Amino acid sequence: MNFEYEIISISDKALKLKDISSDDECDVPLATIKTNFIFNYCLTGHSMQGSSIDSSITIFDYYYEFVDREWLYVAITRATDLNQVYFYNYKEDVLL
Repeated sequence: MNFEYEIISISDKALKLKDISSDDECDVPLATIKTNFIFNYCLTGHSMQGSSIDSSITIFDYYYEFVDREWLYVAITRATDLNQVYFYNYKEDVLL
């Protein structure tokens, strides 16, 4: 059985999720999200190259050293409306 949730808000420590089927809301710690959830709708900038997105786009990790201007250009220009492009700032422990 698949469950579907909508992200209502994001804080430094948790996501507020709403169950689409029941409208129940809950806070889920980011640590839980990172270890247990698979975002099947998330795609990399490279995998979207050549595509257009009519809905909103959230760009993660844009300030890390492995991100360059060309990658950001590809990610941003997937949007058909630049007002629908969002940048999400967060800090994460660096894995060695």
